[in-house]
Formats: sequence, C-alpha cells, structure tokens
Amino acid sequence: TPFCTSPEYLAACGCAVDSAPPARPGPHRYTLFALVNHSGSMIGGHYIAFIKREVGPLAQWFCISDTHVRRVSEVEALSSEAFLLGYVREQVPQCLLIIWWQ
Repeated sequence: TPFCTSPEYLAACGCAVDSAPPARPGPHRYTLFALVNHSGSMIGGHYIAFIKREVGPLAQWFCISDTHVRRVSEVEALSSEAFLLGYVREQVPQCLLIIWWQ
C-alpha cells in the first residue's frame, strides 16, 4: 500500500527507521495549514477541505469543495468539525536551539 514504506526508502529520505527517540529532540513548533471535513456515512459522503495559504505576513483560508473554491474567515475554518488536520513543522532558529540545549 502507499502507506507502507521500506526502511531503505525511509533512510534515504532522512526519516528515522526505528522507534528510538532522537538523542536531542529539540524544540519544535507546528502550524496548522489544513483541515478536512467529511459529511455522510461510511458508505458514502462528501469531503470538504480548508487550506491556509500564506503570502508574506498575510494568511488567507480557503474552502475547497469539488470544483468550488472560496475564501473563508479563519473563524469559519477553525470552527468546522474536522476529522483530519494538517500541520507543517516550522524552522526553529539556530540560536533558540543553542539556548534550549544548554
């Protein structure tokens, strides 16, 4: 299946291939960028995605449903009943890593 990957592939991508925690996990910061909603039942239904697009300091949320895309407020996106969330790990400045590890 697409969700099963060989240890060799994971190693080539720089991913951990065992369950041991890293020696120094470091501080991590994650930012929410996507939500996925499902309406209906296990037999059938409909998916709607909310995606955040950042351009410089501005962030705008969009609702995507089939072929329709519309801008929505952050309040509308975050108040949806999402069953799947998408996060991106932010880069932590090196100076913060040095302070945190000392």
